Amino acid sequence: MEKHTTQDLLKRGFLFYAASTLLLAVQLMCYLFGSSTIELMDFFGYLFFITSCISHAAMFALIPYLLYMLLVWMGFRRTAIWVQVSLVVLLCLLNQLNAQVYALYRFHINGFVLNMVFGPGAGDIFTFNASLYVKEILLFIGLGVGVYAIWRLSQWIWQRKHKAM
Repeated sequence: MEKHTTQDLLKRGFLFYAASTLLLAVQLMCYLFGSSTIELMDFFGYLFFITSCISHAAMFALIPYLLYMLLVWMGFRRTAIWVQVSLVVLLCLLNQLNAQVYALYRFHINGFVLNMVFGPGAGDIFTFNASLYVKEILLFIGLGVGVYAIWRLSQWIWQRKHKAM
């Protein structure tokens, strides 16, 4: 790894933060497409919804970036990258699971849902076939690859910007 200043690393992490915010915002915007609410939306409804998705995504993606900043300042530069990318992958996975639960039951993941899935008698309430497991694993791998791709893209943009200077 090349020698980079702390300030450079924080800027690179922020670039990934911005890209991951956009990815999470797109995921959040997909909630609307499976909803009957889309028929009621007008220009201002879409404007509010889009800004709301971006602001929520920015808040969620801020947690991995703050941990990244802390680890960079402590001198754990490689660990910081892994932590930020891994936490964004987990956020995307959780967001996708929440979207799937919402599409099926019209409520978000909460303690009641978790108790039904993992609590006593869960096998009596939910039965998942093997094809669903395969579909979910492939979806999660795809999300992981997508997050890795935006990380690589943010690093590529950073390098191109630095070469231009």
